[in-house]
Amino acid sequence: MSTLAPARARGRGGNHGVHRGVRGTARGRGRGGGGSGSNTALSTSETHLERFFSRYPSFTYNATASATAEFYRLCNDHGWDRDDENRADARQAFQDALTLQFNNIYGTDANNITSWQVLCARLGIDPIPDSLAACREVVMRTHVNLVDLVDASDTTMHVKIFPTVEALSAYTKEYGRFFPRYNVNAGNLLKFLLRNIMNPELDRLRGERGRGRGTRGRRGRGGGQARSRGRERGM
Repeated sequence: MSTLAPARARGRGGNHGVHRGVRGTARGRGRGGGGSGSNTALSTSETHLERFFSRYPSFTYNATASATAEFYRLCNDHGWDRDDENRADARQAFQDALTLQFNNIYGTDANNITSWQVLCARLGIDPIPDSLAACREVVMRTHVNLVDLVDASDTTMHVKIFPTVEALSAYTKEYGRFFPRYNVNAGNLLKFLLRNIMNPELDRLRGERGRGRGTRGRRGRGGGQARSRGRERGM
């Protein structure tokens, strides 16, 4: 698949847009679409990322920029270095928000065909397959950064597609767009999609392994987990 321009913007309504008219949205299915307490005090016009950044009133959140870039800017704005406890607390809350926003946009159930068809639509796959196995196969052969997928929740925005896991790894490391690996809010769909970003050689043959299987859970992501320290994942 050809490489498209990087996605650097998203609509403020991160849980709709691309999905309407594409067999509905993925929101609100499976296990509630967002984990325990995911919708507490969340208005219909506010995304999880907007709610996270609103915790820092002195910081002006730019919803059209990459979520991770905004988080790093927040850290710089508050003068937090890597060992600062405030930064660690903010990172955990940010990872929760990022995961919950993914759930709202794409769903949580790896066995739900609508979630996979929404992913296909967002990745520009045409025609969209009619079977769960076919959807999984074409998505798993497509390498894309998950933070970019959350950022680009509008059909007018392109998601950068990479030819290999190694190329995706290099991009993710360069821009610091790591998706949390072990977040408690992650659904089976997100766990299914995660790649070995810090050890891409472990994922090189992933597209050829287990095609047509059910949720791979830990099997497809084994090796490299302990070394990645819980955050180095893309798609």
